[in-house]
Amino acid sequence: MEWFLLALIPPFVWGIAAIFDKILVSRYVSGMHAGILTNLASAILPLVFVPFFSINEAPIATIIGLIIAGILWGCARLFYCIAVSKEEASRVVPFIQVSPVFILLISLIFLKETINLLHALGFISVLAGVLWISVRKKEKKVHFTKAIKELALHIVCITFSFIILKAYSNLDWWTSLVFINIGFILSTIPFLIYQNNWKDIVVNAKSKSVPIVFILFSIALMAFIGRATFFSALPFAPVAIVTILSSAQALVVFILITVISIKLPTILKEEVNLRILASKASAIFLILFGITILAFA
Repeated sequence: MEWFLLALIPPFVWGIAAIFDKILVSRYVSGMHAGILTNLASAILPLVFVPFFSINEAPIATIIGLIIAGILWGCARLFYCIAVSKEEASRVVPFIQVSPVFILLISLIFLKETINLLHALGFISVLAGVLWISVRKKEKKVHFTKAIKELALHIVCITFSFIILKAYSNLDWWTSLVFINIGFILSTIPFLIYQNNWKDIVVNAKSKSVPIVFILFSIALMAFIGRATFFSALPFAPVAIVTILSSAQALVVFILITVISIKLPTILKEEVNLRILASKASAIFLILFGITILAFA
């Protein structure tokens, strides 16, 4: 069960990183710029240690696969940052937990992984919770989150990224991480070109350098810890199971944002009335219920 303990670390550190993400896009830079900056920061930080840790040899096909997975993961993060700039983090983070449902289906088809009836029940519970938290009622009508397009693109990218990672999970986590981070860097290039105002990123960073650098370093550190433990657990269990455990990130974000919104609203604030909190808590309960089934079935 060591893989299970390792797989529980990413949701906690990624949950903390999500809080910093929301602060970054709310107070300092736009969603696209935040995605570019955090991608570069989270990719460069581990590369600093390359001279001190050996990189194992790997087949060319494996290297290419890992870089492609990194590109897809980097694109997913860019779409996530845009989404979290449009919507509450406590709604965005639970929504993206639907990706393991698609990973499950693809794993069954291409990776020949097996899953039992209880696992299927767990996935249904997670999906129900995700759908619940992604809608809200306004003027007697139900509306999906306004970030639905970006979230859908995130899910597509991250799903195929994780499938590729599982296919090449025979490498040690450090070697995998280096090549994935190269993909992260490459993923930002088309978005930099598309923006046509990349100089604004530098201007924003210079004008508010101290808080931005601190936030970027914190996000990069949390991302590094999360990926390292995620990759360490991935070879020992089905990709869908390892990934679904990261859904606990939704609970971490919900608790942290609720506390911050009440105690430190000047830093970050979301709606925290009783009805909304009860609705979010119920949806997250369904997600965690599904996680429990998947972990112990």
